[in-house]
Amino acid sequence: MPSKKRKAVDLTGSSSDSDSSNDRSISLVKTGKSKKGGKEPEKREHGALASEFGKSKELAPRSILFGGQGTGKEHSGRLEHVQPDSDGEGPPPPKRKRKSDTLERPNSVLPFAALNPETPQQRLSRLEYGQATLLFTQRANRAGRPKKKKQSTDASSSEEEGSDTDSGDERDPKKLPNKVCLATVIGADPDAHVRSAVVMTPQAVYPWLPNRFATTRLSKPRPDKPQAQAHESLDEDEGESTKKSSKKKSTKILLYASKIPLVLIHGNDGPACDKNGAFKEKCFPHNASPSFGSSAFILTRESKEEHRHLRLAISSANASPESWGDVENTVWIKDLPRLTKPATSALLNPTHTDFSSALLNFMHSDALQLENASPGCLASLRSFQETMREIDFTTTSDVRLITSCAGKYEGDAVASAGGLNSLAAAISSLEPAHEGAGTWTVEYQTPQVGHLSRKFLLRLYGAIQGIAPSEMADGTSEPGQAAEAAFDPAKSVAVLFPSQDTVDTCKEKQAKYQIVWDGEPWDELPKSDLRPTALRQLKTKSGRLAGSNLMLILHRAPSKVDGAKTHEAFLYIGSHLPSPKSWGKFQVSDDTNAVVQLDRTDLGVLYRCAEATTWKELQSEVSELVPYKRKKGLCNFEDDTPATTPDPKPAQKPRGRPKGS
Repeated sequence: MPSKKRKAVDLTGSSSDSDSSNDRSISLVKTGKSKKGGKEPEKREHGALASEFGKSKELAPRSILFGGQGTGKEHSGRLEHVQPDSDGEGPPPPKRKRKSDTLERPNSVLPFAALNPETPQQRLSRLEYGQATLLFTQRANRAGRPKKKKQSTDASSSEEEGSDTDSGDERDPKKLPNKVCLATVIGADPDAHVRSAVVMTPQAVYPWLPNRFATTRLSKPRPDKPQAQAHESLDEDEGESTKKSSKKKSTKILLYASKIPLVLIHGNDGPACDKNGAFKEKCFPHNASPSFGSSAFILTRESKEEHRHLRLAISSANASPESWGDVENTVWIKDLPRLTKPATSALLNPTHTDFSSALLNFMHSDALQLENASPGCLASLRSFQETMREIDFTTTSDVRLITSCAGKYEGDAVASAGGLNSLAAAISSLEPAHEGAGTWTVEYQTPQVGHLSRKFLLRLYGAIQGIAPSEMADGTSEPGQAAEAAFDPAKSVAVLFPSQDTVDTCKEKQAKYQIVWDGEPWDELPKSDLRPTALRQLKTKSGRLAGSNLMLILHRAPSKVDGAKTHEAFLYIGSHLPSPKSWGKFQVSDDTNAVVQLDRTDLGVLYRCAEATTWKELQSEVSELVPYKRKKGLCNFEDDTPATTPDPKPAQKPRGRPKGS
């Protein structure tokens, strides 16, 4: 079959519009012969074709750089601005070019704004404790988790077992809704979600506390080694194998990542972490002083649901299994979200409040004695404080931090010492209703009580009204004189303390070691000690012994004042004891130079917990809030006596076989 021949394509043709001088046939020739067997057209190089294109008016480029004729304005230069004549005629001035922000900042990034930015309320709604919550510890095992009720097939036996294992809250028809354990405070899977932690506690138990920041998992079962299978015996008579199962059972293991720095600031001379090799590079203990009484958990957590946030938990519980399992403690817990745009430093955080500023000052105070801390502890603490520049503290505007720093202070340094000055300043900043006018009372729950003098109770009564101790000692200020005139030790201050019968009937035998009675016996108290007048019996709703320091401040408005929210109540949770050791011993010399001596370092929070239009409504609201019974009134110690300090706790017997056996 003869092959087809290709034709030459003529691009110009015989158009009459083209110039006669440039009327040439320009063709692109392809390989192959024509159909009629004519000669092949002449092949031309690319340069020749380009030159012919350039001579054509229709296809030739205009630029001189490409061989064209040009526009005639190549050498005329830039356009100059022509000033208009006096009569206003002339061309208008050219518009000025707008400068770009990226040209002024060569290495900048274009601003980016999210289409739907997340509001602070949406960030808080994701957090577990976005709103500040008052919780109470429940019965827990040594792992810090709630005890489970034993189940039995026999109904009668299950009731008997349940009576020994159930908590007092389950027996009480009016259960406390808010319950917490240490595993709840730290959060689920701490090995993956906790980024850093600072724990302040009067007493720490090793290695119990570091183990709480580990995640317990089950190891995978593994088969026995091949050598073990070689010793298997086979019964030839029966023809069956008598070998045991070669698959081992799963065991519990602790996963504690080295990326979690745990800074532990305690007040007792506990065993050093160097003795516990598993926590040598993960836990940084620091012994502040024997008088360190603060208890707080400050955790930086991050999860897929909640993102990165800061968790604060302040109470009076020690870092021991007894405080979080056998004794009922009160815990104030709060989650703080992360800022959308972090600040340059922790001190320059624009969302700082009185609470957050006081927290930073406390962590930098001399009471912690961080100058004696180890390099690892200081490095971890600086890294933790650096993360505070990323936290939004806006939601703590209605909370105040009450601090006491151990030491002796004189002159202007008295205001920064804390104690009663910190309490009075906190009450004043919360702006009590009616400018503080009305009747004030306080109910102080505590597991430790000592000598209560009239001078101390009077200054405490003035501090809950926002009156500083210096004003109470001066005797010339009107608020101080009014508070002293209204003070009645039998009605103004009530210190709640358990009775001896309550301690003896308590099921948790380890809880009684939290009770401390300081000073002379009940029947031999001197007249200067007002404990017989101020003490009231403490009976908790759960039936357990309470180990928390809690102060309920009630403010009743004057009788002539009418309106909404006229009565209010404030609540304090922390480690302060009703003693001058925690609140300070104030003295004023002849030259009006105040001196204060603080023997303990304590920490607590204060906030307005209730408001009501009538006094009866306020009483009902606070009665449901506090963990002790107060509806029928607080009873004096008439038929019973206050609990005494128990004998020293017996030493725990060592477990396992003795050495050398």
